[in-house]
Amino acid sequence: MQIVFHCGVHGTDQDGVLKTLFQNRDWLTRNGIEAIPRSRHRGIFEKALDSLRGGAATREMQETMLDAILDNDNIQRVICSQPGFIGLPARVISPEGLIAPAGDKMAALGNLFADAEVEFFLALKNPATLLPYVVKNIPDRSYEQIMGGIPPETLRWGPAIRRILQRSDVTVWYCGATRTPR
Repeated sequence: MQIVFHCGVHGTDQDGVLKTLFQNRDWLTRNGIEAIPRSRHRGIFEKALDSLRGGAATREMQETMLDAILDNDNIQRVICSQPGFIGLPARVISPEGLIAPAGDKMAALGNLFADAEVEFFLALKNPATLLPYVVKNIPDRSYEQIMGGIPPETLRWGPAIRRILQRSDVTVWYCGATRTPR
């Protein structure tokens, strides 16, 4: 079994990956692939992550989670997509840099399906376009509160990717301009 976690950075995808996969659901199912809607894994992964505290799930726990999230039998590849896998928008920026907890979070996600082949995918966007998205999506905090005195020009993806690679392999790509959903 292959488990794919698309952890894209906030504001890079607007659920485009899942929408496209759902539009092709019949073909995917015929080919042993199932894209999981967030509503189906919401709560399940969080509870498991809390109980495991970074440890590996037992085979029984893995099978229970798969039974809960899969609609179809004979699935060989499962795709889950959610930018929240690497943290909430409020945690994108910290004194440690961009998405500082992502490496630990991705390693913990991988441990949910320790017996599977787990793949991680991460879409990045320019910090100059990420910051306005984050500020817009945290309405109860000001720009100054979100930045916490961190000069925006110091934010780089390199340190974040290095932290992730210390814990997991990841496929990374850059998203240029993204369209705003209507």
